[in-house]
Amino acid sequence: MAALLQDALDKRIPIREGDTLRKVSRAEAMILALVSKALKGDPKACATLIALTQQSGEFKPDPLPFTKIRRVIVYPDGREEEC
Repeated sequence: MAALLQDALDKRIPIREGDTLRKVSRAEAMILALVSKALKGDPKACATLIALTQQSGEFKPDPLPFTKIRRVIVYPDGREEEC
């Protein structure tokens, strides 16, 4: 079943953007249509788009670049002392 769905979504179809015609996958066409509806103020489209971006991990914060916090006192003469 998953393979059939993937095949169906991978098929390319023509879409028109302004004066240009280009081919995109059905999956991309669906996302473009969803974004277009959300930009026009459709609340259901907005909610769906937000849910999809959350599921994809788009809104997850980046992990902090450090793994250890040290407390150090730095004296005016340049000496350092760990606490």
